[in-house]
Amino acid sequence: MARVDLTVALCKSEREGKFFGIVTVPGLPDAHGDVFSPAEVEQMCHRFMCDYALSKADHSPDVEHSGRSADADLLENFVAPQDLMLGGKPVKAGSWVQGWQVHDPVVKREIDEGKLTGLSLEGTGVRRPMEVANA
Repeated sequence: MARVDLTVALCKSEREGKFFGIVTVPGLPDAHGDVFSPAEVEQMCHRFMCDYALSKADHSPDVEHSGRSADADLLENFVAPQDLMLGGKPVKAGSWVQGWQVHDPVVKREIDEGKLTGLSLEGTGVRRPMEVANA
């Protein structure tokens, strides 16, 4: 399988420090080559929201999985119900979208300067080998 990289720039809102981004897109390989169905993306989005609501401290966003706090609050968390535009870029129906209010001025600047370019899902999972039938 050919590796596909998706970089969707964070979309800055007119509200200071508010940014939107895509967490994952159904059918598109992520950085590890994993592909998720629309149902799996929806399940991940909803499970994240339930977990976040129960234990926000365990889901505090950090910068590039480094442990450095992004000092941000989750404002939006949804699965795109239809194809839509976000910051002038198309978003495929079924994509997991989040909106964050970033308070840290350093993180805001890094986003504005393009040093921080997107959202990343961090979690645990189980890998199982699969057989794929040739078409």
